[in-house]
Amino acid sequence: MEHTKVIKDINKKKEQLLSKLNIYKADLLLNMGEYEAYKELYSEFPELIDEIQPKYNKARDNNTRILGKIRAIEGLMNNDSL
Repeated sequence: MEHTKVIKDINKKKEQLLSKLNIYKADLLLNMGEYEAYKELYSEFPELIDEIQPKYNKARDNNTRILGKIRAIEGLMNNDSL
């Protein structure tokens, strides 16, 4: 009986991690689109560099943060203890 509870707990944790992973992957795609849009806008309107650059930097930094979260969750999910 105890073994079954442990397996259920592990499966629940895996589901929660997978859910978080999917959310972060969706966020990453959204932020990548924003990042690419700022690059395109700069190409079209280089005179707007002062307005575009901070937003571009923020989108790039967000991508890095989200990618770190994805890697952390994937690392946990690949761990044999889960």
